[in-house]
Amino acid sequence: MLIFTFLQKCQEQGTPQVLGGSQKAVEGSLQHVVNETTKEMIARSCATIVTHPFHVITLRCMVQFIGRETKYSGVFDSIVTVYREGGILGFFAGLIPRLLGDVLSLWICNLLAHLINTYAIDDSMSHTGEIKNCSQAVTGFFASMLTYPFVLVSNLMAVNNCGLVGGLPPYASVYPTWVDCWRHLSREIPKKMCLTLSLGAPEGHGVSGENTRHKSSRGTYHQRHYKQNFNCANASSSTEDSTY
Repeated sequence: MLIFTFLQKCQEQGTPQVLGGSQKAVEGSLQHVVNETTKEMIARSCATIVTHPFHVITLRCMVQFIGRETKYSGVFDSIVTVYREGGILGFFAGLIPRLLGDVLSLWICNLLAHLINTYAIDDSMSHTGEIKNCSQAVTGFFASMLTYPFVLVSNLMAVNNCGLVGGLPPYASVYPTWVDCWRHLSREIPKKMCLTLSLGAPEGHGVSGENTRHKSSRGTYHQRHYKQNFNCANASSSTEDSTY
């Protein structure tokens, strides 16, 4: 009876509530951002899972240009080829790192945008809406840069050992799992960057090397200038001797 009376009063007030339920989060609050990001994460994850087989086919169609192959010539033929070689799991090669990258990028983008719009942008400022839109775009770009390794690993696993020349050595290594691909890239990329920097640095690069190069060039210039003056003096003296 008490519960019925309580529900009747809530209905009369136009604000139906449930015992033990939480009130709706205020728009613009952190709880509202978390709720909306969670919904968007679920929707985006479902869309990624549904469209990932076509993403795999697209990548393999592009990679086959490396070896001038025609293994994937159409949508339906590509579907049959992927299923024949990898089964159902072949359509979802590289799905896990792609999902992780999408989820992390979404949360980083929305949370950073919320922090900037709440604590760095004053509502009294002019063109507040445009500034908030710009902050959303900037945080999205920043989140994409941070999560790019997941995109790279996902693309490599989508063409990993798929029978194409571009997915086999020496163009690409063969990885049992995406974790092995991540570990391999984590070890090799810093080494290649250091090797590139060491090979691309000119001789005498740096502060000390630059000073040494300038000093040596100045010394060479003075030596050359001194030799020219010395040769001219000798030539003039020899001319005077021959005249006498």
